[in-house]
Amino acid sequence: MSAEKEKQFTELLARYKASIWRVCYAYLPDRSFAEDVFQDILVELWKSMGRFRAESGWHTFIYRIAVNTAISHGRRETRRPVDFSEKTVEVADTAMAESQDKEQLHRRLHTCIAQLPEQDRLVVSLLLEELSYQEIADVTGLTVSNVGVRINRIKPRLHACITSGI
Repeated sequence: MSAEKEKQFTELLARYKASIWRVCYAYLPDRSFAEDVFQDILVELWKSMGRFRAESGWHTFIYRIAVNTAISHGRRETRRPVDFSEKTVEVADTAMAESQDKEQLHRRLHTCIAQLPEQDRLVVSLLLEELSYQEIADVTGLTVSNVGVRINRIKPRLHACITSGI
């Protein structure tokens, strides 16, 4: 391990840690799964740093790693059987712990985002990270105009989901 690589990794982590967490929560609202994915993303970032070619910014590179890792983890998790009794307890505990309207709205938004198709979830997550349409297009492989169209279609769906109280 070179000291230079370790220093660069530490700097990247300090700068993008919160963004990586938000990608994890966008894909996996369950905190324990999100923590697992966060660790996997850090490992993938460490292993991939040597492949960074500066054709885009570090943020695009890191988002792509985060998204790919989260998608891959999410697919593995959907194949595992779900214990609903555990989920019921977790939801009840979460509902009791939330007392502020703002926090409830935040959770509702993330629940609604989690219900979106995978590609739309990615676009919204990156939009919430305040990436430009061009940067979102760079990460997703979509065209800039397609990013705009998707965002315009996603907004009313999210609004309907949030106002329905799901």
